[in-house]
Amino acid sequence: MTKGRNRAGGRIVVDGRPIEFAEGDSVAIAIIRAGEVPGRGGAICLAGDCGNCLAAVDGVAYVRTCQVPPQPGMVVERQLGSGKPPLPSVELGDLTRPPVGERIPVRRADVDLVIAGQAEAGNAAGEAARSTGRAVVFLDAQAGQEVVAIYPGPSVVVREPGRMTHLRADEVVVATGAAELQPVCEGSDLAGILTPKAAERLGAAGVDLGRVERVGRELIRFEGDDRGRVSAVVTRAPDGSEMTTECDTVVVDLGRAPRDVLARMSRDDAVRVVGSAADDHPLPPAPTAGVVCPCMGTTVDDLETAFAKGYSNLELLKRASWAGLGPCQGGACLPHVRAFIAARTGSVPDPF
Repeated sequence: MTKGRNRAGGRIVVDGRPIEFAEGDSVAIAIIRAGEVPGRGGAICLAGDCGNCLAAVDGVAYVRTCQVPPQPGMVVERQLGSGKPPLPSVELGDLTRPPVGERIPVRRADVDLVIAGQAEAGNAAGEAARSTGRAVVFLDAQAGQEVVAIYPGPSVVVREPGRMTHLRADEVVVATGAAELQPVCEGSDLAGILTPKAAERLGAAGVDLGRVERVGRELIRFEGDDRGRVSAVVTRAPDGSEMTTECDTVVVDLGRAPRDVLARMSRDDAVRVVGSAADDHPLPPAPTAGVVCPCMGTTVDDLETAFAKGYSNLELLKRASWAGLGPCQGGACLPHVRAFIAARTGSVPDPF
């Protein structure tokens, strides 16, 4: 439902059904406005940090729909539940040939300095470099320039609308800021859970969120209805008792964690991290129940099973449980996996 918002826009096709969008929407916001979930259930951040809005857009799989502006006629196929978009298949006699697909143009360029992200510290670093005569390239996912990888060299791979861009840089500055922590508890895979920034953006877009309850670290669990949506949230009262509050939407403010996915990709001396992406934020409480990794469906029970088999090292635990191996590469789950290990070993593992 929309309140007092200019409806100029158009329609996209989501799972075969037309959905209207308003001017300024992302694909994810348009879907939420229509009363649907943009991908599967779970907390929505609308910042590209989680895997809960993934969909195939115009045939391209694993697209973060919160980062994509809708276009009239755009076809969206949501990634619902635990299903994954199928890989291309070939007939047995064609195994010597690659699958036929759309040819994507690739642009290559040599540049001086790349600023990945638009955090304040990155803008400052870029402007300081410009003042000395250096050529600076700013890349921002919100502007359709999604940095998907940084390799030694350093080399930066960017996904842009209709093409890929490979930049060889003399220096790369990662200024991706901090991400809002996702909840991990019983019911955290239900629809209707938002981070504060997501709630702010939906409110600005005029989306009616119904009865909203805001909670912090006193969160215990979420309760849901038969549609897989939140119907109540259970929190810890000051006297230690459980308190249940009925609601349609829960805004969960659990703190932040460094948005360090790109920083973890390269140890090149020419790559440096600035601002809150480099800060040492406090870990969340160790999870005791629920889905830890929404991308791969890894639960706390899965972590317990792998840890009991001796996989106490962060990288080994990730691979044994599949946590952090999905599209967001640990963006949502890594703080919780680190907290899980720290609670059992007494030592906080290095995220890198």
